[in-house]
Order: sequence, then C-alpha cells, then structure tokens
Amino acid sequence: MVGIQKFGGYIPRLRLSRKAIVDAHSWANPALKAQAKSERAICNWDEDPVTMAVEAARDCLGRNSRAEVAALYFASTSAPFDDRQNAGIIAEALGVGGKAAALDVAGSLRAGTSALIGSVAFAAGAPADGGAMAARAADGGAMTARAGDGGAMTARAADGGAMTARAADGGT
Repeated sequence: MVGIQKFGGYIPRLRLSRKAIVDAHSWANPALKAQAKSERAICNWDEDPVTMAVEAARDCLGRNSRAEVAALYFASTSAPFDDRQNAGIIAEALGVGGKAAALDVAGSLRAGTSALIGSVAFAAGAPADGGAMAARAADGGAMTARAGDGGAMTARAADGGAMTARAADGGT
C-alpha cells in the first residue's frame, strides 16, 4: 500500500491585511465587510509557484538523500512557465534533475488531485507505461491566488505550497 511518508509546506512571509482588501472592494461588494479580520499570505515580488514548491520540497525532504526520489509531480494553475517544464526546474533545484521523472500537471483546478493520483500510481509500481518501478514519488503544488476583483475569494484565498513524499513501503 502506498502512503505518505513525509510532508512539507511553504507559506510566504509577506502578508496583506484583509481589511485593506475590504476597504478597496466593499463599495462593489458590501458582503466582503464580514471578512475584514486577519490577513492573507501573498507572494513577494521574487516568489512564484516554482519557488514555493522548491521550498515546500526542501521542507518535505529535509536533509535526507535525494537519491530516493524517482518522480516529481508539480501541480499548479498559476505556474510561471507555459512552454518550459516547471517540474524540471524544481528537480534541478533539489539536485534530482536527470535522475527523477518530472511532470507538470496544470490546466484545471483538479491539477493537484491528478498529481496525487499519478504519484500514488508511480509509487505503487504501476506507471502509465505499465512498467514495474518501485520508488518514492513526490507530489506537490504551489499556487498564487487568482481571485476576481471584489469577489469573495479576493479576501479568502492566499498563496502557498505543499509537498508530500509517497512510497509503497509504508506511511499513512
């Protein structure tokens, strides 16, 4: 059975007061006033989903050997590159580039679920090509909140990243 062996996350340090969001948009949507408490995490100018995924993966893997990572699945609806493999950049940053399969999953709000399904199948030894591989797969994603101006998600959504390591030899 495939289970989660490790997990990690990254939340940007920069914060935006929800009151500032409400003050800017409540004229168009008075219902936002109910969400004026606390703050939301937002990316700084030099942070994007790839950066957050790398930090989440480093948190997940810690100081352990990267040699055990055989596949890396990256899911995001706000990936910075359309024509370049984002997962490949993450793999290089982790030192597993060229040694681990790297796959981007995007284009849908279900991208994270698709990456999870793919990593579980890979770790179980049933990759899409039908070959037998027993390895650890890492799946994760990072998002920058894309909310319409003045909508409820403008105040609720935040930026962040998460990564899990899965293997067939245990976990939960």
